[in-house]
Amino acid sequence: MPDFVNKIKIPGIEILSSSINPKPSEFKGIGFEFGFRLDIKISEARKGAAVFAKIDVRESKNDYILAVVYVAIGYDFANFEEIFKKSDKSGIWNIPPEISSYLNDVTISTLRGLLFNLFQGTYLSKAIMPLIAKETLVPQKVPSG
Repeated sequence: MPDFVNKIKIPGIEILSSSINPKPSEFKGIGFEFGFRLDIKISEARKGAAVFAKIDVRESKNDYILAVVYVAIGYDFANFEEIFKKSDKSGIWNIPPEISSYLNDVTISTLRGLLFNLFQGTYLSKAIMPLIAKETLVPQKVPSG
C-alpha cells in the first residue's frame, strides 16, 4: 500500500443531485451501461481535493438515459504541500498520476455502493455497476469554465 494512503481522509460525500427517469415501455432490465465523468478539483484553502462525478445509466444498446447522479467526494491530505504543486507558468495544479489513480479508484468504488443504495426499491434495482479496471479509463483534458 502506498505511503500516501494513510494520510488521506474523506470528510464528506454529497449527492448533489439525482434523478431516475420514468421506466420506458420497452425496458427489459437485462443489461445496463454506466457512463461517468470524474473531475478532480484541488482546494489549497482546505488542503484537499474533491472529485465531482456524473454518472448516467442506460439500458444496453439504448440511448434513453434511465438515471443521472451527480456526486462530490471530498478528500483531505495531511501532507498536502508535499503532494500538490502548482505549475509556475499556468497556475494549474499538478496532480501526481498515482494520486489521481487512487482518488478515481476510491471514487468509483464509492459510487458503486451509492448507486446500489439509491436504486433499491426502484425498477433499476438490478443496475449494479460492474468492477472497472482503471487501465480502461481514458483521461481527457477538459477546458475549464
